[in-house]
Amino acid sequence: MIRAAAPTAGRLVATGALLLAALAAQAQTVSPAPPARVIVTLKDDAPLLRVTTREEVVHGAWFIDYETGTVYLADDPSEHNVEISITYFAFSGTASDVTIRNLTIEKYAGPGQVSALNGTESTNWTVEHNLIQLNHGVGIGVGD
Repeated sequence: MIRAAAPTAGRLVATGALLLAALAAQAQTVSPAPPARVIVTLKDDAPLLRVTTREEVVHGAWFIDYETGTVYLADDPSEHNVEISITYFAFSGTASDVTIRNLTIEKYAGPGQVSALNGTESTNWTVEHNLIQLNHGVGIGVGD
């Protein structure tokens, strides 16, 4: 559960046991620290800009402190949905003859060119009639 604290120096803070546990688990297996993405949505799922220090947090930006599991926002989240993703992909693997159909795949936080639907080492994947959007890296990556 993520809880919101009172504004501190014009910034809102979100933290919680589940976020901290998830970040700690990812940090043990991924170096450098895993990407995280915060999406603040009203009607348009517009992502906020990730900044690298707490001092850079202004309207439309956010910062995550991996050591404490704390996310800092300048925008008041009370009228929005705040979503935090640290999961790299929805599907990944080397299996053959996989069909992925009629799904919404969104808001995965893979680094750089890692696909939310990551079958780059696979053969004969069929991907059809899916909505794939708002992912940090590539949407679809398939092999032969």
